[in-house]
Amino acid sequence: MDKGDEGELMSKKRPSDAQLAEMLTTPHFGQRRPETPPEDPITATPMVVEIDAIDFYDRNPRRSPNDKYHEIKASMAAGEMDQPLTITRRVGAQRYMVFKGGNTRLRALKELYSETGEERFHRIHCLFQPWTRESDALLGHLKENDLRGDLIFIDRALAVRELRELISNEIEEDLSLRRFETVLKERGYRIGKTLLGWFDYAVDVLYQTIPVALQAGMGRPQIERIKTLDRAFGQCWLSLGLGADNMAQDVFVEVMSRHDAEQLDLDAIRRDLETELTVSADIDLQRASLLFGAALDGRPMTESPKDSDEKSSLSPAGATTITGTPLQEDYPSGSATRSTSEDGHTEDASAVTNDAVSRETGPSPVIETAAQTPAKETQKRPAVGAYQDATNPAIVNDPVPTNPTLDDLPVLRERAWALARGVTVMARLGPDIVHPIPSGVGYLVGPNSYEVIAQAEQQLGADHINHLRYLWWTLAGISEQFMPDNRAAEYLPDHWRNRPLEEGIAVACKGGEPDFPTWHMAAKKLFGTGQEPRAEAMWQDIPPASINFLGALLWPRMSDYAKRALFVLIDVYCAIRTASDGKVWK
Repeated sequence: MDKGDEGELMSKKRPSDAQLAEMLTTPHFGQRRPETPPEDPITATPMVVEIDAIDFYDRNPRRSPNDKYHEIKASMAAGEMDQPLTITRRVGAQRYMVFKGGNTRLRALKELYSETGEERFHRIHCLFQPWTRESDALLGHLKENDLRGDLIFIDRALAVRELRELISNEIEEDLSLRRFETVLKERGYRIGKTLLGWFDYAVDVLYQTIPVALQAGMGRPQIERIKTLDRAFGQCWLSLGLGADNMAQDVFVEVMSRHDAEQLDLDAIRRDLETELTVSADIDLQRASLLFGAALDGRPMTESPKDSDEKSSLSPAGATTITGTPLQEDYPSGSATRSTSEDGHTEDASAVTNDAVSRETGPSPVIETAAQTPAKETQKRPAVGAYQDATNPAIVNDPVPTNPTLDDLPVLRERAWALARGVTVMARLGPDIVHPIPSGVGYLVGPNSYEVIAQAEQQLGADHINHLRYLWWTLAGISEQFMPDNRAAEYLPDHWRNRPLEEGIAVACKGGEPDFPTWHMAAKKLFGTGQEPRAEAMWQDIPPASINFLGALLWPRMSDYAKRALFVLIDVYCAIRTASDGKVWK
């Protein structure tokens, strides 16, 4: 036997244990996977690992706390939840991390070991899965969370967005929604293109706008309703010729951000969007509401600012009716006006009455005030709560009692507050500057907000700020909050106290007359000196204004609807004085 044959026989000898171990950890030539550390198995392998050697997954889809955390921790402490953690390790990394879910259980185990020191929480049974790629790791966690069904919508949307970016980088291709849907399907994750589109809308438009509402668990149905409002507002914006789509989107986002809260009031958002249309297009609120309703319902929108002005031939005087066509038919009020459908759209139940106005021909109708139509007095008067919705058209359209009594005071005061609030919202003073009270004229006017004023100046210009100062004083004057012997101090909200506004009201409550011009001059001298920190607050709380410019700076910048609401407020104020025999604070 020659040496060649002898070498061949020797090569067929059984390999040593060390050689076998090396062979087991060497990938098959036919597999295409990233190089793995030699100590990691190349197939799924059970192992025991110290808890301190395992990290949380740094791309965990769950960004909000797990409501069941304490329940899970208690079960693990009792030994009722002992399934092994699935772990993996990135190429070249020294530490393991959870794979395909398990972040909540890992947190519970770490806390239990820290609290008890028990060995069963220190060295735990795990199932090791070889590392493949980043997108597979994130996809595994998404699948695991989907099986439990407890991932909130925005967390899932953000995770899917990150997954899309990872896959796009890995395959070096920009993924359309359809292509992304196909790739996910190939990887065993079925998710429709429509849902992917809702995820995009939540991430791109809503996440920076209403993060609180989204993190509180807002779901797809509400997001669909928001998108419907968004689309309708954009259509109205274009129909009224107010500018490009992106301008409408900017206004919509700004309105949404003002309402961000755990419980989102979509009806209030719609009302604010309608108000934005009234201010931007200088149309009355009812017309904006009808336009918005048409957009939501998919009906044709032929409204324009000019059309609205031609149709709005109603007198700005309070409580008017058109002979032969009651005002209430043109502008339906209360719950009869709107209803909410199953898909969340707000529908205008009486929108068809808008045609009645456009069909009017011939001479202008005879307009009669409530004083000329005493028959209105025989109608049932509204009850308390009828005017809680500050955008209810009945606030402006309902007749004002000509012979009010003490029994009418609660409703009159509520209506005065609603009218004042509506005027401030349309003027961009904000809804919170008017505070409802059960005495006086029904409301108090509070400190200006630097943020609101700055926003109004940015959007409408410096001249509008002068208008706001005179509007503030007009509403404050009607409220009688600075009249001698008033009781306004009893009804101030806490955040209005310990301010110059409270000092002025306190002087008036004691029968005095606040010398605001002197206060303003003193504050002006102390601006920026640090000697009187409330100097700036003086100008914020009680804006300086001269009666000489009241007409020039108040009325020209008000829309027709705002003027009309203010005129009705004056009528309501007169009715309150009549009912209280001139002593509104008694």
